[in-house]
Amino acid sequence: MNIIMAMMVTFLWGTTAAATHIGFMDWPPLALATLRALPAGLILLALKPTLPKPEQWKPILANAAINITLFFSLVFLVAQNLPATLAAVGMSATPLVALVVTMLVKRTLPSLPQAAVALLLVGVTSTLFNPSSEGITVIGIASMVSAMLVMIMGSMYLKHAMQTIDWWTMVVWQLILGGLMLLPLGAIQWWMNADLYATAFSFDADRVWTGLWLVLANTALAYAVFMWVLTRINVVQFAFASIANPVGGIIVGALLVHEQFSTQEYLLMLLMIGASLVAQMLSQERKPARLPEPAIES
Repeated sequence: MNIIMAMMVTFLWGTTAAATHIGFMDWPPLALATLRALPAGLILLALKPTLPKPEQWKPILANAAINITLFFSLVFLVAQNLPATLAAVGMSATPLVALVVTMLVKRTLPSLPQAAVALLLVGVTSTLFNPSSEGITVIGIASMVSAMLVMIMGSMYLKHAMQTIDWWTMVVWQLILGGLMLLPLGAIQWWMNADLYATAFSFDADRVWTGLWLVLANTALAYAVFMWVLTRINVVQFAFASIANPVGGIIVGALLVHEQFSTQEYLLMLLMIGASLVAQMLSQERKPARLPEPAIES
């Protein structure tokens, strides 16, 4: 059940790029990140008011800077510099990043299925994400890799912080503080280049409903469930649950953004999703092996 809940979260996140393509392609990433974070946090606060203890403000602020201010900005850079479907499918490589980071930080070895899938993902993603392909930019690829790295490192730090902070307080104030940190950054950007915001305050039906989707479902609901489920599974398990991210991206990208890919490209996308799912199923019961501690010379 916990993995299913995690997959629901990543499915909702998989629609981020498509929603951006429909309603917000002309918005600067900083403005989009603010729109996504601050209203969602205030809505959750209104639903169930909470206030951190004095000693909890510092870790919540640090988590907000990493997981909201930085991560959200990177996510929208990805969304605006890659096709919506590929932006979501690319996040299927998150397990590879999670395995490498976990191995380096926690000194735990991946299972054989996880290692095999990680190598497979390297080959498939290098085929799908060719900078010479139409609609794919170096900025988009670099932002996507950075977003995956920030998400994994941020999730590990978040899980550590939540040992002493309840999940509801964390999700509410992480979103609020992250959004508040984005406000002055957006204001500085507006002051330096007002042309970027020339159409930001014009609204039509597409912008309204995609904005509501980003705030309510994609952020308020998804992040509340994410915080809850992260107290019950580890970061690598959550990373493998991210296979639902491209499912959401493919469905919404095809139905609403009308993106089309070749049969080979769709098969490669399905291969990424299926391989990640198999690795997760085969590795659930395995206790992680630990790397030997490095020798210390005296």
